[in-house]
Amino acid sequence: MKIMSLVVLLTTIAGAPGAVLAGENVQQTGKTGLGIALGYPANGVSINHFTGQLTSIQANFSFFLTPDRSGFGGRLDLLWWQSKLMLTEYGDLGWFFGPGGNLWASDRFDDGHPDRGLELELAAEFPVGIGFQFSGAPIDLNIEAVPMLQLIHEGGVGIFLAAAAVLNARYYF
Repeated sequence: MKIMSLVVLLTTIAGAPGAVLAGENVQQTGKTGLGIALGYPANGVSINHFTGQLTSIQANFSFFLTPDRSGFGGRLDLLWWQSKLMLTEYGDLGWFFGPGGNLWASDRFDDGHPDRGLELELAAEFPVGIGFQFSGAPIDLNIEAVPMLQLIHEGGVGIFLAAAAVLNARYYF
């Protein structure tokens, strides 16, 4: 259902008056994209700002709610956009990677754990992904795998390995 909603949203944006800009390339210095982030462990807002043609700063602000836990947090990444994997009449497929970090705050509310209050999590991360930029429209879609090295996890300090995955859809202006 989420994927269908995303397709409808992008179709609407692409067909809106003034949204389609012939020859528009989002990978330009100063272009900023704003959209949604869908993934594990959380969903939220995605922002990507190109600082150069091949570099961008990405920030995702997310929240999650599970039967035993709720939380919010964010990610900040410096991305390097590499050569195109495929060029088509519909758009360009490229790939990216880069270092970053994330910070989360969560609270448990199930009966199996004593209330420990707000728990902080801090991790270094290295997202790797592929992105599709539509021809003639200032829209991109990308999917990324995010391996993490957690430094603080559920209130404990140590080294923990973790992973996340995110689908970002953004409109650039």
